[in-house]
Amino acid sequence: MNFLAQDTRIELPLGSTEFHSDSEENPNINFEAAPPSRFLLDIKAATLTVHLPKGDSASTKRPVVVICPGGGYVGLCIDKEGHFLASYLNRHGIVAAVLKYRIPVKEKKSWPLPFEDTMLALAMLKEHSEEWALALDRLALMGFSAGGHLAGSVGLRFDEIRGSRDFPCPTHLALVYPVTSASRTDTEKAMDGLFRQLLGDADTPENRVAHSLENHVTPASPALFLAHAQDDPVVPLWHSEVLYDAARKNNVPVELRVHPTGGHGFDGAGTCEHVAIWLDRFIEWFKSCKRS
Repeated sequence: MNFLAQDTRIELPLGSTEFHSDSEENPNINFEAAPPSRFLLDIKAATLTVHLPKGDSASTKRPVVVICPGGGYVGLCIDKEGHFLASYLNRHGIVAAVLKYRIPVKEKKSWPLPFEDTMLALAMLKEHSEEWALALDRLALMGFSAGGHLAGSVGLRFDEIRGSRDFPCPTHLALVYPVTSASRTDTEKAMDGLFRQLLGDADTPENRVAHSLENHVTPASPALFLAHAQDDPVVPLWHSEVLYDAARKNNVPVELRVHPTGGHGFDGAGTCEHVAIWLDRFIEWFKSCKRS
């Protein structure tokens, strides 16, 4: 499976808004020449790289997926969990936008910086929805590991985070080996560190409960797709299971794909059979699962 058949890419800074005042030069990265393991650190300015599939974009509105790569809220696995998958989604007529989000800072803020950047990405898609022929009534957030926590947080707490701002609301969530809950961090030191990194000076037991995704599922939540390996040594399978149970209890459309092997990250970008299996199934699910 070749993940590098690119169509059109547009990398845009998320710019100056009431959330975000940073500005920075954003070079045109040669994704094809980058190693799959490329890991970005010290991200000071957010960007959104939009991958547009070939074809007559004016002829029909196309579904869109915003991809939030993982990296423990300390960096981003930008290609393996971003650009490579975006190219594959393009082949199926899906617009994909890879979010390079800022890393949380220690100071208390209304919302952690990654949450704010995800909302800015949604605002960017709305601004260009006609130009890019986006079907915003079929809008998914996809996230991996810590990026799964980010995508799930924005999707499940959307009204709380947006306040009075007019952002397009995600209709679907795809969370892949996601961190979802702080309920068992006493036995998981890695997850303990992730929540400390996310919350900084606002890291309290109460805030950890507030940032556990299962506590925010309601009957109106976006449809939910989960993929996880049973042998994941970093983020145990129960993180997906607890969210799956919450969705079932609230009658939210949900699918959980459990792979017996694959570890954390499904062992590679584009070459591992697990990627093809879950991603192909996600595409089928996304196109068929109705949610408004």
